[in-house]
Amino acid sequence: DTGDYLLRSVPQPQVASIGGEWAVIGLARAGISVPKGYFDSYYAMLEQELVTNGGVLHERKYTEYSRVVLALSAIGKDPTNVGGYNLLMRLADYDKVVWQGINGPIFALLALDSKAYEIPANPDANTQATRDLYLRAILDAQLENGGFSLAGDSADPDVTGMALQA
Repeated sequence: DTGDYLLRSVPQPQVASIGGEWAVIGLARAGISVPKGYFDSYYAMLEQELVTNGGVLHERKYTEYSRVVLALSAIGKDPTNVGGYNLLMRLADYDKVVWQGINGPIFALLALDSKAYEIPANPDANTQATRDLYLRAILDAQLENGGFSLAGDSADPDVTGMALQA
């Protein structure tokens, strides 16, 4: 029922959080039968967006790259060459990934570990990312009560669950 609902709600996935990668990830990981070309059309749209924008999905929100890598992993596509762009390269820039807060390192690790991707060397990064740096950033954000939050001192179950998965 959930798969049918997603297909009705997202008949053609976009490069976006809502109506995009989360639907692609959910459908692919659940093994839901999708219309012929469903994932291919998403991939073509992603490729076109990257080519049009010089490989940029967002200037500041690097979770965009993590979410797309998760979607590509779910549909069996290679994130190291999408329209000539290596999306993992963005996840190799530690400072830009963690700028967004705890979501940055959490989703970077989830994306990188979705297929045990190596973090490429990024000569443009001020700080080369490593899994250990991301893990340290997550652990340093842990609250006194053991949970995690996007902001404040109250643990959020959603963010805590994501941190534990990462």
